[in-house]
Amino acid sequence: MKKQTEELKNAPFMPVLCGLAVSVVVTFVLLILFAVLLSIRDVPQPAVTPIALLAAGAGALAGGYCTTKIKKSKGLFYGALTSLLFFVILSIASAFLDHQTLSWLLFARLIVVLLCGSLGGIAGVNTKKKRKYK
Repeated sequence: MKKQTEELKNAPFMPVLCGLAVSVVVTFVLLILFAVLLSIRDVPQPAVTPIALLAAGAGALAGGYCTTKIKKSKGLFYGALTSLLFFVILSIASAFLDHQTLSWLLFARLIVVLLCGSLGGIAGVNTKKKRKYK
Protein backbone atom coordinates (compact mmCIF):
# COMPACT_ATOMS: atom_id res chain seq x y z
CA MET A 1 0.00 0.00 0.00
CA LYS A 2 2.79 2.39 0.88
CA LYS A 3 4.56 1.63 -2.41
CA GLN A 4 1.43 2.55 -4.39
CA THR A 5 1.17 5.85 -2.51
CA GLU A 6 4.81 6.64 -3.28
CA GLU A 7 4.30 5.84 -6.96
CA LEU A 8 1.22 8.06 -7.06
CA LYS A 9 3.09 10.88 -5.32
CA ASN A 10 6.06 10.69 -7.71
CA ALA A 11 3.96 10.54 -10.89
CA PRO A 12 4.01 13.98 -12.52
CA PHE A 13 0.31 14.64 -13.05
CA MET A 14 -1.52 11.91 -11.15
CA PRO A 15 -2.02 13.98 -7.97
CA VAL A 16 -3.37 16.85 -10.07
CA LEU A 17 -5.76 14.52 -11.89
CA CYS A 18 -6.94 13.05 -8.57
CA GLY A 19 -7.52 16.55 -7.21
CA LEU A 20 -9.32 17.52 -10.40
CA ALA A 21 -11.63 14.52 -10.06
CA VAL A 22 -12.33 15.46 -6.44
CA SER A 23 -13.11 19.04 -7.52
CA VAL A 24 -15.60 17.90 -10.12
CA VAL A 25 -17.32 15.42 -7.80
CA VAL A 26 -17.58 17.83 -4.85
CA THR A 27 -18.93 20.60 -7.07
CA PHE A 28 -21.43 18.23 -8.71
CA VAL A 29 -22.72 16.99 -5.35
CA LEU A 30 -23.01 20.52 -3.96
CA LEU A 31 -24.83 21.74 -7.07
CA ILE A 32 -27.31 18.88 -6.73
CA LEU A 33 -27.86 19.70 -3.05
CA PHE A 34 -28.33 23.38 -3.85
CA ALA A 35 -30.74 22.49 -6.67
CA VAL A 36 -32.85 20.48 -4.23
CA LEU A 37 -32.72 23.37 -1.76
CA LEU A 38 -33.74 25.84 -4.46
CA SER A 39 -36.67 23.65 -5.49
CA ILE A 40 -37.91 23.32 -1.91
CA ARG A 41 -37.38 26.92 -0.80
CA ASP A 42 -38.40 30.10 -2.53
CA VAL A 43 -34.97 31.60 -3.24
CA PRO A 44 -34.69 34.82 -5.24
CA GLN A 45 -33.07 34.59 -8.68
CA PRO A 46 -30.08 36.86 -7.83
CA ALA A 47 -29.00 34.34 -5.16
CA VAL A 48 -28.38 31.58 -7.72
CA THR A 49 -25.08 32.99 -9.01
CA PRO A 50 -23.41 33.27 -5.57
CA ILE A 51 -24.60 29.75 -4.74
CA ALA A 52 -22.96 28.43 -7.91
CA LEU A 53 -19.76 30.34 -7.10
CA LEU A 54 -19.81 28.87 -3.60
CA ALA A 55 -20.11 25.34 -5.00
CA ALA A 56 -17.24 25.94 -7.46
CA GLY A 57 -15.08 27.44 -4.71
CA ALA A 58 -15.74 24.50 -2.38
CA GLY A 59 -14.89 22.07 -5.16
CA ALA A 60 -11.65 23.88 -5.93
CA LEU A 61 -10.74 23.96 -2.24
CA ALA A 62 -11.30 20.21 -1.92
CA GLY A 63 -9.36 19.52 -5.12
CA GLY A 64 -6.38 21.63 -4.09
CA TYR A 65 -6.37 19.99 -0.67
CA CYS A 66 -6.49 16.49 -2.18
CA THR A 67 -3.73 17.23 -4.69
CA THR A 68 -1.27 18.54 -2.13
CA LYS A 69 -2.18 15.91 0.43
CA ILE A 70 -0.86 13.39 -2.10
CA LYS A 71 2.04 15.51 -3.38
CA LYS A 72 3.11 16.82 0.07
CA SER A 73 4.99 19.82 -1.37
CA LYS A 74 4.46 23.10 -3.23
CA GLY A 75 0.93 23.60 -1.95
CA LEU A 76 0.29 26.98 -3.52
CA PHE A 77 1.54 25.88 -6.94
CA TYR A 78 -0.29 22.55 -7.10
CA GLY A 79 -3.47 23.98 -5.58
CA ALA A 80 -3.49 26.79 -8.15
CA LEU A 81 -2.69 24.38 -10.99
CA THR A 82 -5.52 22.05 -10.02
CA SER A 83 -7.97 24.91 -9.66
CA LEU A 84 -6.90 26.44 -12.98
CA LEU A 85 -7.59 23.16 -14.77
CA PHE A 86 -10.89 22.94 -12.91
CA PHE A 87 -11.74 26.46 -14.08
CA VAL A 88 -11.06 25.43 -17.68
CA ILE A 89 -13.46 22.49 -17.30
CA LEU A 90 -16.11 24.75 -15.75
CA SER A 91 -15.69 27.32 -18.51
CA ILE A 92 -16.02 24.73 -21.27
CA ALA A 93 -19.12 23.30 -19.60
CA SER A 94 -20.60 26.79 -19.22
CA ALA A 95 -19.89 27.60 -22.85
CA PHE A 96 -21.73 24.49 -24.03
CA LEU A 97 -24.63 24.55 -21.56
CA ASP A 98 -25.30 28.27 -21.11
CA HIS A 99 -23.74 29.60 -24.33
CA GLN A 100 -21.90 31.94 -21.99
CA THR A 101 -19.26 34.24 -23.42
CA LEU A 102 -16.78 36.46 -21.63
CA SER A 103 -18.48 38.26 -18.79
CA TRP A 104 -17.84 39.47 -15.28
CA LEU A 105 -19.10 36.12 -13.98
CA LEU A 106 -16.30 34.29 -15.79
CA PHE A 107 -13.68 36.50 -14.17
CA ALA A 108 -15.37 36.24 -10.76
CA ARG A 109 -15.35 32.45 -11.11
CA LEU A 110 -11.66 32.51 -12.04
CA ILE A 111 -10.77 34.56 -8.97
CA VAL A 112 -12.90 32.45 -6.59
CA VAL A 113 -11.66 29.14 -7.97
CA LEU A 114 -7.97 30.16 -8.01
CA LEU A 115 -8.15 31.62 -4.50
CA CYS A 116 -9.97 28.62 -3.03
CA GLY A 117 -7.78 26.08 -4.83
CA SER A 118 -4.62 27.82 -3.65
CA LEU A 119 -5.89 27.94 -0.07
CA GLY A 120 -6.80 24.26 -0.28
CA GLY A 121 -3.30 23.50 -1.56
CA ILE A 122 -1.71 25.40 1.30
CA ALA A 123 -3.96 23.63 3.81
CA GLY A 124 -3.18 20.23 2.29
CA VAL A 125 0.55 20.71 2.73
CA ASN A 126 0.31 22.15 6.22
CA THR A 127 -2.10 19.69 7.84
CA LYS A 128 -0.39 16.98 9.78
CA LYS A 129 -0.98 13.29 9.44
CA LYS A 130 -2.95 11.62 12.21
CA ARG A 131 -0.75 9.61 14.51
CA LYS A 132 -1.76 6.22 15.70
CA TYR A 133 -1.15 5.73 19.38
CA LYS A 134 -0.67 2.24 20.70
